[in-house]
Amino acid sequence: VDLPLFFERMKLTLGFSVLVIGCVLEISVGRRISSLDYFNAILNLSLENPRFDRMLEMKELYMDQFLVRADPMERTMEDLPYFKLFPKYLGTVAPGTTLEFHNVTCYHTIKLSSVLTESNEVELTVEHSEADNLLCHRSFVVTTGSFVQVKEVFGNGKNTWTFSSDGSPEQDWDIFERGPRVFVHMTTPEELLYNIGATFALFEAEFTTGVSEIVSNMNREFLKHYVGIDMTVRENAPDILDIPEELIKDGDTFNIIRLNGLAPMIGWAMGAATGHTVVALWREERLYLCESTTVSECWPTNGIQCNPYSTWVKWAKEADMHAVWAPLDRREGARTLDANKAWSLVDQLVGNDYGYEVVLMGWLDTIKDNLPCVKDRVNPDFCLEAETFELLFSFVQRVSFDAARVFVPAVQQRAGVPFNSTLLQAYHAAALKGIMPTEIFSIPEKDGWLYETTRDGKPVVSTSMVCNVFVCNVWKAGGLFNGTDVNCGDTSVNDNYKLKMYQDPELRPDICKEIGPENPNCQIIGKYSLRLDSQPGVPPRYNYVPLETLGDEEMFGHCPSMAPDYLAPMDC
Repeated sequence: VDLPLFFERMKLTLGFSVLVIGCVLEISVGRRISSLDYFNAILNLSLENPRFDRMLEMKELYMDQFLVRADPMERTMEDLPYFKLFPKYLGTVAPGTTLEFHNVTCYHTIKLSSVLTESNEVELTVEHSEADNLLCHRSFVVTTGSFVQVKEVFGNGKNTWTFSSDGSPEQDWDIFERGPRVFVHMTTPEELLYNIGATFALFEAEFTTGVSEIVSNMNREFLKHYVGIDMTVRENAPDILDIPEELIKDGDTFNIIRLNGLAPMIGWAMGAATGHTVVALWREERLYLCESTTVSECWPTNGIQCNPYSTWVKWAKEADMHAVWAPLDRREGARTLDANKAWSLVDQLVGNDYGYEVVLMGWLDTIKDNLPCVKDRVNPDFCLEAETFELLFSFVQRVSFDAARVFVPAVQQRAGVPFNSTLLQAYHAAALKGIMPTEIFSIPEKDGWLYETTRDGKPVVSTSMVCNVFVCNVWKAGGLFNGTDVNCGDTSVNDNYKLKMYQDPELRPDICKEIGPENPNCQIIGKYSLRLDSQPGVPPRYNYVPLETLGDEEMFGHCPSMAPDYLAPMDC
């Protein structure tokens, strides 16, 4: 065992326990959104008797095992536990229907049936038979828009649930027309708990100022085997590459990844090398980096903000971020940004909260071709499915208004219902227009849509922007698109750096070539290599989508992002 690393691990364990308690208290008064909300929801939708302390024990067990593993970084997706937690959607069982499934799990036959009783209730029966061994046991999840239950079953048998409506139009539609939905978990509850804990370990740096070597390595392993990105150690790299500020121009971007679970997960979902982006703007002979971000243990201020370049780099270094500078095209005749026009927009937006309401929308362009699957050595694939979003956020909305912000308002917006509506009410309203629950999130986000959010902590109705949407809007306001009405709202984090408007990498400054001769981008901070051209998929991947294509309003709204190949049209 590496003793220094071992003792670091012990300190982190004690510190993390304190931080978890602090974060839980902070969540309870609604001041921030944390991955704890979602892992708690996943736990409750996975186990009949969920215990958060047991999940934390599995997290610690996995990290201890990772520490002493003889093959760090070399296990493939099939042998790793990360994100092997998605249940399989079996079906929606309308009254009077029967569905039958074969060889889905260790039960060779699963039969779902639903009937309308004389008392005007819907009775659902789930029958599981032909178990392939005496120890066969799995968890079923039964749900409607107002009910969810996890049932762990052993051996052959059947279980029955009865559902009634409260008389509201949305519940009548949900129960009597649609019928209850049934999911089954693909592995045992014991293994599922371990997988949840191991996946949560990737996110430990969300609760610390820096990122420990163990957490960095786990996230690098995840990126290597799930996304195809190998972030190797940078030899002899300075802590901060001191780029002369005068070389940085208005509209240049800095593209970032932090090995904190969240950013690598974004990279996996979108096929991106990064999870965050900021834009450079000069004002009164001072260089600022402007962004939409969130306050956290590693970042002191919230929302849309501009910080002096030197301050930003210092904070980013302390947070163990990895960042590359991507300068815009400097050639004569190339498009340039009007900083005054850009600042006019930024000044209107500074103080707005981060765009939680739209955080998933730039990614979810299609009904199924953006949703990842995880291969396993023993079990069937663990796949995120369109139906999983309703399962997850119907539950989340009932336990945490803040956590529901990342999905529910976007559905309400598309359904045309008030923001105080329930998710079920929004789905019902959309269904009346012919839009099914599994389709609604694929409707492209539109610039100009307004959401209930905050500015400087006070409630307002305003636009909602994540990092890349904010940068894209700054470019648009500054004239970089030559007046083309680009729909920035539906962009994903790597859509920005795909645009063919960056400087030829061969023209990057000598200081960048000296420190990273093989990197076409100029990395300013980070222990491990970050390359925008290393995102997965078919080359060229960076600086290639012609700006002339931006006139297509659906340009960013139809892009698949299926790992591991991330095949997509050239205008995506």
